[in-house]
Amino acid sequence: MAFWARHPHIEYLNVAPNHFTPRNGWFTSEQPDNFLPNLRHLRAHWNDVLLLAPILSQLLSLSIHESINAQIPYLLRSVLPDGLPNLKSLNIGQAPTSSSNIENIEGGLWYETKNGVFFKRTADRAWSNVFDLFMHSIVRATPNLEEIGFHGSNFPLSDFVSTAEPAY
Repeated sequence: MAFWARHPHIEYLNVAPNHFTPRNGWFTSEQPDNFLPNLRHLRAHWNDVLLLAPILSQLLSLSIHESINAQIPYLLRSVLPDGLPNLKSLNIGQAPTSSSNIENIEGGLWYETKNGVFFKRTADRAWSNVFDLFMHSIVRATPNLEEIGFHGSNFPLSDFVSTAEPAY
């Protein structure tokens, strides 16, 4: 944390995992007041993004790596009830899973209906992806979004086109 305290002027931060860096663990659950006050662009592992939830509202762009199921809608709608109205760009790295320990993964079973009601799936129906009660949560939480991207899963373009109906 001392490094971050000595560098409060950071505007762009890329601590996304790759073959040479840690998967996560760049931050702790306790950040000092006025933590990274100039940060506007963040690329990071899901776990680090979740730890930084208190400062995410200041971001213009966010790239989340290695999320599972609907963890990103969970972050944007449940952890951050006001969403991220200033966000202009969102990049989602997501892997649908139904692993045996999904019940222990925060947000792994969460979902929102098209009517805006929050639920928790049962473990036997855990698997979800961007086409399964997902995009309407993103739309509600990021009303000023201008750009969205997906990485980590192979989805054909036709699947995205078929989800382009209005969310409300």
